[in-house]
Amino acid sequence: SVVGNKDWDSGGNTGWLIGTQGDGRIEWNYKRSDATRKDLDYTAAGPVLNNGRWAHVVVVWKINGDAETYLDGFKVNTQSIAPGTGDIYADGTSLNLGQDGTGSYGSDWDGLLDDVAFWDRALTADEVLTLYGYGLQGNSFLNPPTTPPTITYTVASGQLTMNWLGTGFTLQENANL
Repeated sequence: SVVGNKDWDSGGNTGWLIGTQGDGRIEWNYKRSDATRKDLDYTAAGPVLNNGRWAHVVVVWKINGDAETYLDGFKVNTQSIAPGTGDIYADGTSLNLGQDGTGSYGSDWDGLLDDVAFWDRALTADEVLTLYGYGLQGNSFLNPPTTPPTITYTVASGQLTMNWLGTGFTLQENANL
């Protein structure tokens, strides 16, 4: 368990959890008191949480809609978590980092966490990508750059020309798209 409020003894218990297995895949489990459990075991990108580099992971649970999972700023999974009935809070548990909600799960998260945050609304894909960009530049979401960068472009005779204006970000370039 990386973060969660549920008793991870069973995925059928009420609450939510974001975690991993020894293979480094991103996984989450979400169960409301009046609904069936929902799970993600994201394996398409291979090991992402134990490959020796930082990973930016965001999970957005839209109560009566979809769960969206992001890795390094980009959406990698969308799936329904409806219906949004029942409680998501589990009696006798806490919100814990590196443990399940009981604080007594058999294995602890052995990794580093940085810029852990919770919102009381669903983040948009653009907001997730922006937060990832802040992190790449060494900025916290608590202290974002004052002026977001802007990119303008023109296309003429098959030639793409891009103009960049902004500080606090690094423009990446590639001659081939």
